[in-house]
Amino acid sequence: MTRDPVTGTYARRLLVIAVTEYDDGTPAQQQEFSTGVSAQVTVVEGWWADPGLDDGRRFAPARPKQLHNLRDLREFLLDEELAEVDDDEALVVYITGHGLAPANSPQHFLRLPDSYEDRPLSTAFPTAELIATVLDSRATHVLVMVDSCFSGRLETELKANLKALREGRRSLGSLVVLAAGNDESRPRLGQFTNLLRAAHEHCSDQANGYAGSHLSWQDWKGIVGAVFDANTMADVHEIWPTPSAAVQRAHQQPSPCLPNPSYTAVEPVLGASLSQVGWTRTELDTYWISRAAGQPGAGAPGWYFTGRTELVKRVLAFLVGTENVLIVTGEAGSGKSALLARMVTLSDARFRADPHYGPLIADIPEELDVPVGSVDAALLARNSDPDELAQTLYEALGGSPSVFSTARTARPRTASSGPAKPLEEGPVVALCKLVGELALLRGRPLTLVVDGIDEARNPTRVITDLLRPLTQLRMETDGRPAVRLLLGVRSPRKYTTVAESEARRPSTSTPTAPSTDLLGLLIRATHSGNLIRTDDVEATMGDIAAYVRALLQAPYEGQGGAEEGRPELLGLDPAQPQLRYQHRSLAAAVAEEVSPSFLDARIAAERLRSMRILPSPDDPPWRRTLRKGTEALLREDLGEVARWHDTPAEHLMTVLRTSAFGQGAGLPWADIWPAAVRALCLTPVADPDAVIRQVMASRLNGYLTTAVEDERTVYRPIHERISETLRYSPQFLLGLPDTDPAEHFPEISITATHAQLVWAFGELLPPAPDQPPHPYLRRHLIAHVAAAGLVDDLHVPWRFLPWETSGTVRAALGLPADFHTGAACLAAWARIEAFLGDAGAAARADSLRLSLLGTAVGRGAAGNMVATRPLPLYRSGITPRWSQLRVPDNLLARMSTPLASLVSFTLPDGSPLVAAGDQGGEVRVWDPRTGTEFGLPFRPARTYAPWPC
Repeated sequence: MTRDPVTGTYARRLLVIAVTEYDDGTPAQQQEFSTGVSAQVTVVEGWWADPGLDDGRRFAPARPKQLHNLRDLREFLLDEELAEVDDDEALVVYITGHGLAPANSPQHFLRLPDSYEDRPLSTAFPTAELIATVLDSRATHVLVMVDSCFSGRLETELKANLKALREGRRSLGSLVVLAAGNDESRPRLGQFTNLLRAAHEHCSDQANGYAGSHLSWQDWKGIVGAVFDANTMADVHEIWPTPSAAVQRAHQQPSPCLPNPSYTAVEPVLGASLSQVGWTRTELDTYWISRAAGQPGAGAPGWYFTGRTELVKRVLAFLVGTENVLIVTGEAGSGKSALLARMVTLSDARFRADPHYGPLIADIPEELDVPVGSVDAALLARNSDPDELAQTLYEALGGSPSVFSTARTARPRTASSGPAKPLEEGPVVALCKLVGELALLRGRPLTLVVDGIDEARNPTRVITDLLRPLTQLRMETDGRPAVRLLLGVRSPRKYTTVAESEARRPSTSTPTAPSTDLLGLLIRATHSGNLIRTDDVEATMGDIAAYVRALLQAPYEGQGGAEEGRPELLGLDPAQPQLRYQHRSLAAAVAEEVSPSFLDARIAAERLRSMRILPSPDDPPWRRTLRKGTEALLREDLGEVARWHDTPAEHLMTVLRTSAFGQGAGLPWADIWPAAVRALCLTPVADPDAVIRQVMASRLNGYLTTAVEDERTVYRPIHERISETLRYSPQFLLGLPDTDPAEHFPEISITATHAQLVWAFGELLPPAPDQPPHPYLRRHLIAHVAAAGLVDDLHVPWRFLPWETSGTVRAALGLPADFHTGAACLAAWARIEAFLGDAGAAARADSLRLSLLGTAVGRGAAGNMVATRPLPLYRSGITPRWSQLRVPDNLLARMSTPLASLVSFTLPDGSPLVAAGDQGGEVRVWDPRTGTEFGLPFRPARTYAPWPC
């Protein structure tokens, strides 16, 4: 289930009701108790009222001036007017003090200093009264924490007392009450807040990667499970709301009552249409701005990437011209993304108004400046499919995310439209409609930037299903194209035209080139004759020399040997005049050896900046390393960091390598990354977390970049070329001979590597079906399983399926679904996957059980499928006895009009397709292996009756 943005709140209030002054015990004991309660309050206020929280998340604390008797407390509550709290106010209440639980009553009371234990009704405060007041208010988001003895008995009391609560609030999952144990628990002083303190520290740990502004209640439960210590912490129970499918679904969304203590608000630097739907300034600096500036890191302010004059002018001519497609291509690392990012960042009015970047913009010559507003939307295609990209573009252009709410919940990666969802509701169609409306409204075509097409999950489908339909859109007024596309795709340098009438074909001399001719397909699909290459060696050499020189002369910001644990290896001051000539000579040498790779130039410059003694520009070994490119530079860095940290280079390399196998936006740190390191490293790693921290603290972290997915920080290699090196050449990075890899890396097999990861991730799946797996596994485990060829019930246990969010089980299993014993649960799931919508995990588990009945071999007297053996650990209030569910196992889609003809054919890459033509002459195409729709419907220029495909 994809998270929605956290609900905005007008105000946030923290009520602290802490009884500190009892006359029990000796004066020393009384003082100890008072001090302990004050310490508890400090922990609570340190989370919810922390001055470090931004204004939109910080709670305003309120406490009674004195709290001796029932009158003091009631007057305070009357002054707070809790019953009048508005629906846009978040309310957190913390109650602590001695609890009373009379033997002859089901009630729980908060004991006050003047209370009589034998007269609780008139002298103590009924705790449920306060809880009922706030739950019956209009506040949509409420958290009550009861930290006192016997507080667990409130669960029964609330269920009885709140029967009069209006139905809409009884089922509201955003009203939560926590108690410090069960009805007999007597938590010791500080035990409840020990749990809060540990949870706070857990969130603040970089390794756990909580990146959103707020946590969800599902996050909270996972954190409690990770930090709980029965010896020092209270066993906190959630006593309200009553568990249900709706509550479970609500608890997956971020709560305004749970501000993430590790989150730092960052003002977006780009407008919404260019911000990749919610990217922060930090995220943009990591990709667009850092690449446009050619910066060595997100914190460096210099605008180093000022060259490439001719290429910039050609792109500017496109932006102000009339052509509708421009393709920017080149080999890996040659600066395609930097060129595109320059257009994106400089076209944005918000970016140009930012004072931080003002001096950089002022230095740009007028003829190289980008007109404001010349780019309407920009996105990265990496690890995305056509529907995801269409959704992202739709929202970036101002479309409402709610249009796709059901689809996003059910399947963030749409695998199959299924029989329940007509094509007209798909993201690509919705995007095309929106683009047409906006172009008509603005009276001009929209300019869209799509980079990293070759890094998409299925680049061919992105081209055929998304980019091609966009190029076919026309404005109703004058027939002009409604869209202008600026596209970035990788291709090998030796790329020649076979004949004028034929598409271009790539050379096979580059082993890391895409396996199919994406550039040729892109040219044919978009009818583009406009191409810019960024990898001309002679043309880039001068720019690379200037780039390296600027990097070498930039001020140091914590870089150099001190980062590697060697404070004596401080980098040289680049401002020293005697170094300028040496920098110039070294920059020229780097350019000679690495052109046209700006990526290699950047890595080489960073290595030079960390050296105490700079090499001679003519040093043969140094030049030989440069000439070997990214792989050799990374190998040198691995060796040096391994020596400085006294850590095996294989361990460091494995940390980087595992990130290259991450799906989606990248690999999260907590749980997932350490498990992957253990799985892929051929020598034992005692503490993977420690090795990951060494990588992050060294200059090796320069090979990684971060992103946010499912509100978690994730990591991946900074460039696809580095990813390929890590995936395919690990032995080279360790300096092992290619001729004798028997001991290390006997077979570099992507399939085998994914299989190792699947086994490792399988051990992370919770044993109980009511416990959610890690968000990364929920979204990407099926992708790893499919890549490993292990799509069966052993590697995808049934208890995981109700939590699965990718919606690609049907596609991974293939059609028709095979109900053999090894994949019976998966096949049953595939039958219902398209119908599950936004159902919660419990409802999905019930649906799976019902679907399994439809696969049983026995039938009842009426011909209905009869009950089979129960699922292990399956618990539900529903016990299905029979099923009449009839879902064809080989159903691709349902046609809305009568079918006239059906034909199968094969693409040049061997992929089979099925085309169906209806009686009106419209043709639709599907991939029969996955049930995935291929492109948009189309009508041939001529039709016949009967209509042949």
